[in-house]
Amino acid sequence: MKPWGPIDWLLDRLPTRPLVVVGCVGAEDRSIQAARCLPGSRLRRLVMLRVRDSPSPYTEQVESKVERNRERLGRIGTVSDEVELDLFADDQEIADTLEHLLRHVGLGAQVLLDISCLPKRFFFLMIKLALKMRNIESLLVAYTQAGDAGYTYEHLAGDPEDVKAIPGFAPMEDEPEMLVVGLGFEPLGLSQLIGEYRDRERDIRVLLPFPPGQPYSRRIWRSLLLLGLEGEHAVRRVSAMDAFESCGAIENIAEGRDIAPALAPYGPKPVSLGMCLYAIRRGSPVFYTQPRFYHPDYTVGVGACWAYCLKLDGRRTF
Repeated sequence: MKPWGPIDWLLDRLPTRPLVVVGCVGAEDRSIQAARCLPGSRLRRLVMLRVRDSPSPYTEQVESKVERNRERLGRIGTVSDEVELDLFADDQEIADTLEHLLRHVGLGAQVLLDISCLPKRFFFLMIKLALKMRNIESLLVAYTQAGDAGYTYEHLAGDPEDVKAIPGFAPMEDEPEMLVVGLGFEPLGLSQLIGEYRDRERDIRVLLPFPPGQPYSRRIWRSLLLLGLEGEHAVRRVSAMDAFESCGAIENIAEGRDIAPALAPYGPKPVSLGMCLYAIRRGSPVFYTQPRFYHPDYTVGVGACWAYCLKLDGRRTF
């Protein structure tokens, strides 16, 4: 059994020790929801990252929304630390920040990492490092969905840089013969990466998240058509919420290959989490096109909050 589900359901089935929550305070309402929905008895300490985008037309609006969320967190009464980082912080800065955030947790800690608004280039490395920390006995990851209003119909992010390896997941000496793409609403610079693999006649596979209802399915299918991936390559549908299913899907896709495939996590955070778990287990390189800024109304409101247990009583669950 892979332990995941609604956050309250999962916590009811785990040891009752209070949690150290590590999150990212951002412009979205959901950026602070995991901490707010925990009962006071389960919240030991709350530490937050503030990841700053590059200057954009949205900067003033973003700062106003971040300040509002800071005020909401202050009402919890347990905010004990906030660390600011640039969106393009390097591997060492991210690693040092995680160590700083967790320096007081002690042995046998239960840590909840909220990835709802953490950039992928941050949470991939943070999960990899946290799993190695001996003082962290249990590691959970939280993710809050958008509210009923969903996602903005404008571009979610802007000014993407070139495709690069995510910190901590650089290419190895042997080049993978396969690329597995987690597809999302916007391909950003994904066409560049796909073009490189096509030019080298490498195999390309797609994880197609399948959330219920419109307009989400329509937006993801638009990305599939825009990249010319329909019909030409194997497309595998996966749950938009089940991270462990996505990890297992890549295992099945790559079965029998000596070299683990390269990964491109452009889809929903839970699918990207599954890709992160596979990359940690198999040593896959992970590529992404990091936008330089995000829309202040990337999502509106808060929906269901989910949790995934990656480490329990000192042992990984995947």
